[in-house]
Amino acid sequence: MDGQHLNLCLAKEDNKTLLTQFIHSCISEICCSSGPTYSQFFNIGWTEDEYNYIHKILLVLFNNPAVLHLDDTKMPAEFFHVPENVQVIILDCLKIRRDQLLKALAFNHSQKQTATMIDFDWRLKLVMGSSKMSSLKEPLLQLDLRVKEKDQEEILDIEMNREELDGFIKTLEAANV
Repeated sequence: MDGQHLNLCLAKEDNKTLLTQFIHSCISEICCSSGPTYSQFFNIGWTEDEYNYIHKILLVLFNNPAVLHLDDTKMPAEFFHVPENVQVIILDCLKIRRDQLLKALAFNHSQKQTATMIDFDWRLKLVMGSSKMSSLKEPLLQLDLRVKEKDQEEILDIEMNREELDGFIKTLEAANV
């Protein structure tokens, strides 16, 4: 790969709009949206190898929490692998997308550390009787939590009566404070 050609393509002023779109697409990829493709940005003048190289640099850069400081003195080394005019564009994009990136990085980090609830489903049942009592008529909530831990997903099935549900809700509210 010709680093000089890559720097010339990055330094061109008429590529500024496409480059800004490319950087936003890379941030979107980290924020769990679709990322950029070579076919979208070949107009910048990159070869496919150059595209892959700059894409990789930007993903490593944006996955580093140090970029959230928005201070070029605290930026990771990858930041300095691109020309100064691109550094300015990167900082501008980071200012706009900082909150989204912060949430995505926090979520990605928490998924690596602990189990994370991805989705849930619930059903309300009315138990009419049991072997102990012929007419019980007790409402029960059946809650299915889809949990992901590392690369494995599982469904936790929880059944709660009214008192257990009230305690569960209070615990969740206390955790949210």
